[in-house]
Amino acid sequence: MSEQVFNAKQGPREVRATVETQTMEHEPVDPWEEIEEREGPLAVGRMRLMGVYDDRQRNRFMLRTRIPGGRISAEQLETVAGVIRDFGNGWENHTEPDRFGEITTRQDIQIHWVEFTQLPEIWRRYDAVGLTSAQACGDSMRNPTSCPADGEDVRGYLSTKTILDEFRTFALEEERLTSFLPRKWKVVVTGCPTDCAAVKLHCLAFTPARGADGTLGFNVHAGGGLSDSPRVADALDLFVTPDRVTDMVRATLQTYCDLGDFEHKAVNRFRVLVHQLGPERITEELRLPAFEHSAHQPYAWPRSR
Repeated sequence: MSEQVFNAKQGPREVRATVETQTMEHEPVDPWEEIEEREGPLAVGRMRLMGVYDDRQRNRFMLRTRIPGGRISAEQLETVAGVIRDFGNGWENHTEPDRFGEITTRQDIQIHWVEFTQLPEIWRRYDAVGLTSAQACGDSMRNPTSCPADGEDVRGYLSTKTILDEFRTFALEEERLTSFLPRKWKVVVTGCPTDCAAVKLHCLAFTPARGADGTLGFNVHAGGGLSDSPRVADALDLFVTPDRVTDMVRATLQTYCDLGDFEHKAVNRFRVLVHQLGPERITEELRLPAFEHSAHQPYAWPRSR
């Protein structure tokens, strides 16, 4: 193997195809060690767009699976359990725990100890039940979160299932936008009145509201997050109906790409951009003719929030 196999222009689909090609061409030999030695951080960085994160332990990886809104069917959960059973085990006589899944705060499921050559088979199993690991890591639109009981809890106002399905389609069909961002970007949409999804700690958040004419929809918040430069999201003077939420997400990502900083990792989170420009400027950047021009009466959350 001499030619470079990963490059900075590859999106998730190209990354997956590269892994599958390399595995097939070098079977039964695992080519990862040679790839890593030659391409180093570039290969690791590209693989993250398919949810593959290097564990830095004997060429093993962590695979993160997107579970939009925390909703997973019995068939999908059985598939994940099978992947954990078959591929989530470490090398012989290792002392760390194996065959376990981690449920993250963003409603993903993480599996450790996966080998490079096992990834194609895992992805084939995921395809069969409508699961994906694409854009679960990297500078991409991460797994969208929600209240898992939206549409089921009688106290909720709006079901988010259709919107979450739209997010999945949007992320896959427009990955040249959603996978090439200045930094990772996180969105939440909820019809829940209790804020169990901690919406103000997200880059973009949609919370239930009712318009003056009784229309149910969402107010918009932007610029929240923890880690470096932590801040609470600002309320924007915008209201969107459920059928235009994905349009607002697209407009926000385009704004982030146009105005965000691609070079300086320490200061290029979306919340930094919102802080620098202010919520009024962000509102104007996102305002489109199809969107209402002002926020509406939100459903009250408990005072403790």
